Amino acid sequence: MLSVTDAQGATTVFHEDEHGRVRAKVDACGGTWRWDYDTQGNLIGVETPSGVRSDLVYDSRGILSEVRDFCGRRMIQSQSSGGRTVTVHDDLGMIVKLEYDEIGNVVAATDGEGATRRVLRDGVGRVVGSQWPDRTGIAYEYDQAGNLTRVVDELGRQTRLEYDEFGKCVVVQWPSGHAVRYEYDLDDNPTAIINAKGEAHRFAYDSVGRVVGQEFFDGTRETYAYDAVGRLVGIVDGNGAATTIIRDEVGSIVEKRYAAGDADHFDYDQLRRLVRGRNEATTIEFEWDGDGNLTREVQGELVLTSSYDPGGKRRSLKTSQGRSIDYDYDIRGRLVRITDSATGSHSFEFDSADRLVAHSYPNGARLELRYDDRNRIVEQSLSTGSKVLLRRAYEFDAADQLLQVASEADGEERLAYDHRGALLTTHRNGSAERYGYDPTGNLAFSSECGALSYAAGDRLVGGPDGSRDYDGCGATVTDGSGARHFQYDGAGRLRRVMSQGRTIAHYEYDVLGRRTRKAIEGKDTRFAWDGFSVLQEVTGRDLTEYLVLPDTFLPLSRRVGDTVEHLVADRRGCVIGIMDEKGSLVARFEYTAFGRLRASSDGRRSHPFRLRGQYYDKETGLHYNLHRYYDAQTGRFLTRDPIGLEGGRNLYSYGPNPITWEDPFGLSSECQGDVFYRAMSDDEKAKVMADCQLHAREGKKCPEGPYVTQARKYAQSAINEKPDMYKHLVEICTKPGTVTRMNYSPYACRNGSQAGHFPSLPDVMSGNPDRIEHKMERVGRPDEGLNYGLSKGKGLDQFNGEVESMKVVGTNESCVPKRNP
Repeated sequence: MLSVTDAQGATTVFHEDEHGRVRAKVDACGGTWRWDYDTQGNLIGVETPSGVRSDLVYDSRGILSEVRDFCGRRMIQSQSSGGRTVTVHDDLGMIVKLEYDEIGNVVAATDGEGATRRVLRDGVGRVVGSQWPDRTGIAYEYDQAGNLTRVVDELGRQTRLEYDEFGKCVVVQWPSGHAVRYEYDLDDNPTAIINAKGEAHRFAYDSVGRVVGQEFFDGTRETYAYDAVGRLVGIVDGNGAATTIIRDEVGSIVEKRYAAGDADHFDYDQLRRLVRGRNEATTIEFEWDGDGNLTREVQGELVLTSSYDPGGKRRSLKTSQGRSIDYDYDIRGRLVRITDSATGSHSFEFDSADRLVAHSYPNGARLELRYDDRNRIVEQSLSTGSKVLLRRAYEFDAADQLLQVASEADGEERLAYDHRGALLTTHRNGSAERYGYDPTGNLAFSSECGALSYAAGDRLVGGPDGSRDYDGCGATVTDGSGARHFQYDGAGRLRRVMSQGRTIAHYEYDVLGRRTRKAIEGKDTRFAWDGFSVLQEVTGRDLTEYLVLPDTFLPLSRRVGDTVEHLVADRRGCVIGIMDEKGSLVARFEYTAFGRLRASSDGRRSHPFRLRGQYYDKETGLHYNLHRYYDAQTGRFLTRDPIGLEGGRNLYSYGPNPITWEDPFGLSSECQGDVFYRAMSDDEKAKVMADCQLHAREGKKCPEGPYVTQARKYAQSAINEKPDMYKHLVEICTKPGTVTRMNYSPYACRNGSQAGHFPSLPDVMSGNPDRIEHKMERVGRPDEGLNYGLSKGKGLDQFNGEVESMKVVGTNESCVPKRNP
């Protein structure tokens, strides 16, 4: 038996067998995990604290061939006799088929509908092309050192990369001819990023390579302080305001104290899961079961209670006000029905490639979707019986740009783009929207606004209603003619909007950044949330309840008093129709390219939803976007991206293209949440790009999982030190809060470097397939990189469930997981 006690006294106990394999783990809250093995040492069973068991079966060669879950559902992997083809299927049919070349590289992946994506390689195994099922593709070229130097997309547009003598990328030139340049110090730390206008974002480091200061493109600065073990404990922003970060003994943040004296407080249980968050506005509380599922949440006077099936999927949500929502799944784990006591029952159907193909509403209406071989929606059709209520057809070019939207009711809309993929024009029914951009992607002209002008750092200073002013943090403090003034708290959240000396809007938030209250000239509205989707709002005695499709930000229905309405969204998530309970389409809506409501067929009916994840505030005309506020007229946010350059080089823009891009959290034009990196071989990169998921390395023992890190430099160092093995740096964009959920997952081992804690780390790792291991790795220099080891099991499954997208750094190659309800 081995016990480990952390700095706060939480003890985890490991029970080993005679071979040193962990057979049971008792966590700090008393939950027991168990693992069983066969005589060959293969892991054959896993049991969670709630008694949920999964069984693993191996073939005669000792290769994992089948996994059976708690309900008897099977996942089967079969190989051809030569091992060149591997097929994975379940009781519903094939999930994916992978084909390999003679040296084991993945060369093709086929989904359940038979669509195949191929990977082309040169004589040394490098990927020189990827091909979609429609035979279009992307080409890659390399220099003699193996550095990627050119990417040619499906339309022939070229992105070029240049490197210094040490193999560091110093120039990226986009198809438009504009370039971004990078500078480094002698320790390979990036010291400057120079944008297409020649403006520089600079970094300063201390003696051990930690970033201690940043100078933004607009010349404003931030500085950072660390404690003795290298944890961030202080920030001084561009206004000179200091934020103090207080941590407990194991490094968890327990308080963020702001310059004005306000603070956010965080409390945790023994497994380091958040159980309470409080600030001056509100307190939220959480309770968790032994398997790590959130079972109870308190938001003010409202209590949410959730139950889960043995596999961890939520089966029900109940509120203290009597509302209940039930969720049903098929054997593949796909959500097939939502039954809401407030708005009715929705059902969903899928094809063999797990794509949503039909949605049946409570009022009898049916929305059908059709896809092309590249998983793009090419048609939506809403009908009741034989009557078609709404139909839209979409046409794309080879580079995934939307070219045309055809609607029986609204006519035909055609779109055109520049070399960067930025929208130039939309033509519809004789009218046109036109747009122009400056070198860093700012909207320099639009039909609606006319000419717009910018100062350094992409700050809009001249717009349709006059000049704008900013504070030292890059936040808009006055707009237009200065008629409106914006005030922010220490966390950068918009708290007050004033006009002519009076407050026209006051906002409050919880510690997660969710808006909980807005007060508009005497009218008070309070919001409640299910995760990061609005669940209900109360204004006076008026209650509005919403039903949102989980993990998609797509609103399905709402109830106001005794009236229930159902919402229909287009392919980018904008609500284009409202239906009543009888199945009639009672309102239609149209939007500009940047998400402003352009027209409504019924002025008496409205809704607050705009681009995916946005809530329209009538009092300001702005869209609340969770972590920021968005101005649809100018296509930009009022404040800089809270996650800085991780969100893209332009800190104010909505995204590369509002027609195809989604940013429901208001966090990023390139990533919407926490970013991780992994160095990959050609083979691993090809396999990952096929399904946008990380994979364990299969073997006779328990499969060993991959590692990911948030330290880009550390991942890059693996490529620099082993260029024959690692060829690609892959950036993995995950949902906001992924790091927190991984840190406080019941599968996590929170003991820093494992050396000195476990004398036989490989045995512990192979005996615990649900582990998320936190491991500090040195790479031959003073800096260190925190790795997350994702052994096959719930640890890897949890991380894959957080993935929003992946991209190969320095190329146009990217992927997104199939978005399912």
